[in-house]
Amino acid sequence: RDGAVSRALSYEEFCMQGAALASTGQLEVRLGTRCMPWRSAGPLLLSLLAYRRPLPNRVLEDLEKGEKGEESV
Repeated sequence: RDGAVSRALSYEEFCMQGAALASTGQLEVRLGTRCMPWRSAGPLLLSLLAYRRPLPNRVLEDLEKGEKGEESV
């Protein structure tokens, strides 16, 4: 994303700041070659952990569209 500082958080940093970063929308997750905000990545990861199945592409696209719509506000 434009203007974003991109670096990996250490485990200790994540334990201390992860919840705050996620709630403010500043936490991004890299999944393969894709980088997405936690609001989009969270449901995908939950689906993988709980059901061992990824979300359908249409659901991911809807999540990403919702994120982009919020950025333009």
